[in-house]
Amino acid sequence: MKEIEVLVIDQAPSVRTIFRRIISDAEGMTVLGEAETTEKGKQLIDALNPDVVVIGSSVKNSADISELVRRIQGISLPVVILTAPLDVVSGQDHRGRIVSIPKPAIPEGWEALFHQIPALIRNLVRGTEGPAEMPFRETNPKRRFRFVAIGASAGGPSAVCKTLKASGPALQRVGVAIVQHIGTGFESGFVDWLTREFPLQNVSLACHGEVLSSGRIRVAPPETHLEIDPQGAIRLDRTSPPMDGHRPSVTKLLLSLAGTHAEETIGLLLSGMGEDGVEGLLALRKGGGLTLVQESESCVVDGMPKAALAVKAAAIALPPEGLGLFVRQAILDVDR
Repeated sequence: MKEIEVLVIDQAPSVRTIFRRIISDAEGMTVLGEAETTEKGKQLIDALNPDVVVIGSSVKNSADISELVRRIQGISLPVVILTAPLDVVSGQDHRGRIVSIPKPAIPEGWEALFHQIPALIRNLVRGTEGPAEMPFRETNPKRRFRFVAIGASAGGPSAVCKTLKASGPALQRVGVAIVQHIGTGFESGFVDWLTREFPLQNVSLACHGEVLSSGRIRVAPPETHLEIDPQGAIRLDRTSPPMDGHRPSVTKLLLSLAGTHAEETIGLLLSGMGEDGVEGLLALRKGGGLTLVQESESCVVDGMPKAALAVKAAAIALPPEGLGLFVRQAILDVDR
């Protein structure tokens, strides 16, 4: 059966990246092209003749979207619109060729789109009726995240810094634990660098027994597993063997949080070689945590994020700045 060819239109690179991932992961679908403006979208519709168009929520001018949709209606091309303006929604094609879905109000909603959008596309293209199924369990939109756990290896320091910077004021609301694979003796230099980059944060190597409270950024010491106990205190382990070939191990940190703190934890797996962190990230996601990985294109080495995506330990993959903004939204939107 011929693959369903999809054209994606959205101004924001991060949103196009998510759409690309959603469609690429769906069986029987492929991204035929991408456009950052409605004008380019019109050109690509004529040039590529896609089976369906997906329009995001970051197009500035709603009148441009309305004009584009009216043009698409004229050629009976199916459309999925994320957070369509009211004038577009009210002008829907009654034959069901245009479907508007709301932009997720909470970060977990983006994960739900990985099931909803492909189902909607299949319904539109194949002419089936009924709403797309939503297999994800309900989550609490007002839950407060307490911890952010970050794992990285080769190429990680820069990615860690960019992610944290984009998280901005959200860092004051959570405790951050970092496992960075780095040569023995270089941990202190990494901590000193982060201290200079984040003068408003309390940055240091992790200390046994210290509570990982809000505003603190703690880095795993050399040759030492870093874990968080049920009370939220740091536990350092220098005697257990390496896990996934590493001590400190990203998986060790994530498993400790998945056990008792899953629903109040955001886990991130950044640039790195191998598979350390994959098992832990999967456990965290199964426990109800929010899990994210760095997209391959922005990684120095994409082994760890790629392995995590392969086992569905995470659904969202973004560049470091996009990850930081996602984390920021997840932490701060609870007060809105």
